[in-house]
Amino acid sequence: MQAFERKRLLRTIGALASLCLMTAASGCGDDAPKTCSSPEILPHHSPVVLGEMWPLGSETAQPATNERVPYEWVLLLQNQCDELLKIDTVCLVGEGIDNYIIEGPVPNSVKRGEPGAVRLTYNRTDPGGPDNVALYVKSNASDFPSLIVPVCASVVADGQEKATMTCDSPVKADDAFDLDTTTLPVKCSLRDGK
Repeated sequence: MQAFERKRLLRTIGALASLCLMTAASGCGDDAPKTCSSPEILPHHSPVVLGEMWPLGSETAQPATNERVPYEWVLLLQNQCDELLKIDTVCLVGEGIDNYIIEGPVPNSVKRGEPGAVRLTYNRTDPGGPDNVALYVKSNASDFPSLIVPVCASVVADGQEKATMTCDSPVKADDAFDLDTTTLPVKCSLRDGK
């Protein structure tokens, strides 16, 4: 990851972490600390529908909005427990992976109450899709050592009406998924700690 991109990702993480702290300070959520003996990871595996977008065309890129590609989305991985959460592998799995850029996690060791961030950029250049992929996160978490988050997006012709979409993951959370033996395409930002 280039230094500029890393700084931008760290700024995003900082802003999101501040939001998390403000939310906690305002009395939202459970104030009682969770009692656990090993790390547990949040979020769980709810599908992430990035939606239908238009191609960039001659417009200026605005990655924070999903009107047009590219669109950036950040997944904050949080640790609910005192023991350090160590993220070992972060990959995208599925036929649509070439239309995504994956970065992170930053950091890959997450203390209680601090976020680790994975950034996905959806950047399909022509109408097509849906690009349904699975974000695969392997860690030392006791609750979800292999976290699978379905992610989907597509691009429609410029000016075409956008519709809602469903997210069909190529990998199911209850599957006995093995990154080393899958026949699906795989793209990793971190694999086996490297």
